[in-house]
Amino acid sequence: MSDEQEKLMGSMTIHKGHKLFRYNTKTTELAICTEYETDEHGRRKVTMENDCLYILALNERNAIRKLKNLAK
Repeated sequence: MSDEQEKLMGSMTIHKGHKLFRYNTKTTELAICTEYETDEHGRRKVTMENDCLYILALNERNAIRKLKNLAK
C-alpha cells in the first residue's frame, strides 16, 4: 500500500445551512473548514489534519457549545 492512499475516517451528513468547523487542539483555534474537494457525485472530501477535531454547527457560537459538551 502507498503512504498517499486515501483512507475513509468517517462520514457526516451536513444539514442545510450548517458549516464544518475545525478545532486545532494544540493552538486552540476554531475556524471554518473551507479546504475540501468535491467528487463527481457532489460529495465533499475533507483532508484531515493532525491534532484537529471537526464539528458540524450552524454558527461559531454553537460550535463552541458543542466543544464544551465534548469536554464533559
